[in-house]
Amino acid sequence: MVASFAHSDPFAQPGMRSPHLALARRAFLRRLAASAVVMAGGLSLVACAPRPRAPLRVGTATWLGNEPMHLAAARGLVPREQVHLVRLPTSTTVLQGLITGQLDAATLTLDEWLSARQDQLDLRAVAVLDVSAGADRVLGRPGLASAEALRGRSVAVENSAVGALLLDAFLRHHGLDPQEVRTVFLPADQQLEAWRAGRVDVFVSYDPFALALEAQGAVSLFDSGQIPGRIVDVLVAMHPCDAFCVEGLAALLAGHFRVLEDLLDGSPACMEAIAGNLGVSPEQLRASMTRIELVDRAANHAWIEQEPPRLRAAAAEVAAVMMAAGFLTAAPEPGTLIDARVLARLART
Repeated sequence: MVASFAHSDPFAQPGMRSPHLALARRAFLRRLAASAVVMAGGLSLVACAPRPRAPLRVGTATWLGNEPMHLAAARGLVPREQVHLVRLPTSTTVLQGLITGQLDAATLTLDEWLSARQDQLDLRAVAVLDVSAGADRVLGRPGLASAEALRGRSVAVENSAVGALLLDAFLRHHGLDPQEVRTVFLPADQQLEAWRAGRVDVFVSYDPFALALEAQGAVSLFDSGQIPGRIVDVLVAMHPCDAFCVEGLAALLAGHFRVLEDLLDGSPACMEAIAGNLGVSPEQLRASMTRIELVDRAANHAWIEQEPPRLRAAAAEVAAVMMAAGFLTAAPEPGTLIDARVLARLART
C-alpha cells in the first residue's frame, strides 16, 4: 500500500527506495532547498515563542529491511514522544522530505546516501540495516536472457541511484551500452501495471514489487547477489544530530533490533505482520529473506563502531564504482560519514 506524495501529506500522520540524482532532479532538489530556506526565514519572523521539541521524523520507503522498525512502533516499543515514523512510496520522496526539513532522519541505500551528500545534504550514517544479496533484481519477459534479445528493448527503472547501479551492472554483464536499450523511468509500485499492459519488457525492481512481477510470469535475469556488498541500506541523520536526536534514534534502534531478533528467529506473529505490511504472503517473505542479509545489533558494531568501520570501506568501494560510472564526481570525506554516538547510546541501555 502506497500513497501519492503529490496528492497527500505523508508527513502529517504515520502510515504505510536514483543514474545518481539526475541533473533535472538535482535542480529540483536545489529549488526545494532554496524554497525551504525562504520558508524557514519567513517562519522565523512569526515563531517567537519557544515550543516543546517535536518527535524526530524518520522517513522510510517500503522495503523489508525497514519493516522491523515499523512493527516495533506498532507494538509500542518506540516512544511516540521521541520518534514519528513516516512511510513514503519511494526514496525520491524520502529525499524530498530531507531537503525540505520535514524529515530529521531516514533510511537510504548507501549509493543514494552518497549521492545526497554530494548534493549538499550533510547526512551521517548511524546504523546499517541490511545488505541486499539478491532482493534487488532485474526481471523480464521470457526469452530475454541474451544481449541480442535485450538490444532495443524497453527497461523500466526507478529514477534512483540503486536502480541506476543495478541497471549499469546488468548492462555491463551483457556487454551492452545504455543507448542500446530504451530506458523508462517508472516507480517500482507502477511496474506491475506496465507489465500487464505490455508496455515494458525488462524491469529493474526489488521485493516485494519484484515478487508481484514474478507471480505474473516475469523471469529473473540479474540480481544484487551478483554485485555483493554494493547495495547496503543505512539509517542516516541530518548533521548535527543533537542529544534529543541521539536519544530518539537510539530508542528507535532498540525497538528495531528487538523485533529483528523475533523475525530472524522465525516468529510466526512477526512474519505474518511484516508480510501483511509488505503485501506478500509469509512464504514469499521467507523467500525474500534468503535474498537479504538483515544486520543485527551485534553486527552493527563492525559496520559502525570498530576501527576502521566496515561501512567506511564499503562506502569507498561503492563511491569508486559510482565515480567510474559517472554517478559521483568526488569521493566522500571519510571522517564525515559516520556518527557512532547513537549505537554508543544504545549500548548503555
